[in-house]
Amino acid sequence: MKKFFLLLLVCLTLIISLLLKWQWHAYSTSSTTTITKEANQQIQIVAGSSKMDIQQTFSGLSPKVEYEILVPDNISKWTCQTKTGKKCNSIDQNPTTYQSEDGELKIVYSIPLDRKKNYSLLSNWKIRLKEVSIQHSSVTIAESFLRKGIWIVGLPLKGYKELDLIDFFSFAGEGDFESLYFQKTKLDYHLQELSYGYYSNAKPEKKWTFSQYPKLPKISFIVIVSSNEIEYENKDMIIVKKNHSPVEIDNRLVRQFFKRKLEFDSDAASEVFSSYLSNKEPANPETREIVSELKRELSKNELSDFYQKVINSPSSLDEKELDTILGEVKGLKTHFFQENLNIPSIPLLYFVESKFIQWNGEQDKKVDLLYMNSKRLYPVDQVLGLLGYQIDYKNNQIYVHKQSLSYQFNPSQNYFQLNGHEYGLFEVPFVKIKQHYYIDQNMLTALFKINIKEDGENILMDNQDL
Repeated sequence: MKKFFLLLLVCLTLIISLLLKWQWHAYSTSSTTTITKEANQQIQIVAGSSKMDIQQTFSGLSPKVEYEILVPDNISKWTCQTKTGKKCNSIDQNPTTYQSEDGELKIVYSIPLDRKKNYSLLSNWKIRLKEVSIQHSSVTIAESFLRKGIWIVGLPLKGYKELDLIDFFSFAGEGDFESLYFQKTKLDYHLQELSYGYYSNAKPEKKWTFSQYPKLPKISFIVIVSSNEIEYENKDMIIVKKNHSPVEIDNRLVRQFFKRKLEFDSDAASEVFSSYLSNKEPANPETREIVSELKRELSKNELSDFYQKVINSPSSLDEKELDTILGEVKGLKTHFFQENLNIPSIPLLYFVESKFIQWNGEQDKKVDLLYMNSKRLYPVDQVLGLLGYQIDYKNNQIYVHKQSLSYQFNPSQNYFQLNGHEYGLFEVPFVKIKQHYYIDQNMLTALFKINIKEDGENILMDNQDL
């Protein structure tokens, strides 16, 4: 009996050891797997009488890793298929996440088309993978229904053939694309300097190489279509009327350059920068206010420096990075673009600097000072509180008390009362920014009889000698 239990114990120990070893191997293997965030895409389209049948393959993915599939609203039915035509494997049974097979995912779907219209235009129409950046795209289109038309995508045209039963179009280029366009009449294709493709019935009047803007880097590939069917503008395609001018094309290309330069979608932001290069007043009232604020706070040299730093930035920029560049130009911090783009409010540009304030050589307090209209502004509550004053806000009035001193201010008027006596001022002493009141340094010293000296990161305050 003892031998039996001993043998059983040895067997159990061996089994447990093997299970632990297998579990550790599985964990270590999964923990070292690197999930690829970049991929290539190959899209095959067959255009028929009422729809497009599409096969979209993502390659270069991490094998046996699940990716989330993002489906636009225009696609109602789709399937993920393996190379043999079977349904893709989903580990967590989530209907939008599937496991790549040998580093590939193939999605099959259809999109309805109205072939009675003279044209079809689609944007944001295709499948995407969440958090995966497309490095290269290739597209083939087989047209069997409307043989006298032309298909255009936001990529360089690589080939076109009229076969017995179909017209065949081939496109390929770096990165991703958005636009897909068809019209019933043919257009000729002209490739210019590898920078853009031009579709028209006539040769282009000139080469659009930003002759008006010599300091602007070349834009990545974009398609220009001359057609009377529709006007359209996106990051990879511009459709203009046939009677367009070269200057109009230049201005549209500049606008699209900045839309690509900015990581966020903001017509106001792209118009801010394109208006600077074209030296024209922005058409959008919101944009005009933003430009006006920049001109108010920056000198001509600072303004030029800011725009050139944005233009020559090697990567795309978000709102925070725009503020960083703007702050570097001024030598201070700001949140101007983060606070004002796409927000329905009157823009206000100011810069921020943190300082330690010392009162009568005793107490230090860190405060954020604002710089606006060539003035240094102090936060009223923090600074007057440090000076020993009590502040009350009642009935649209500001009351400031300390010992025998009693001030009363109307924040919108250029006068105040001190111990019941009224005194006039050259300007309103307070400015309200984001629900907080600030006071200019000159007003602070004159009204409250204090001295202000600066010592590096410190501001020294004390009472004036009477």
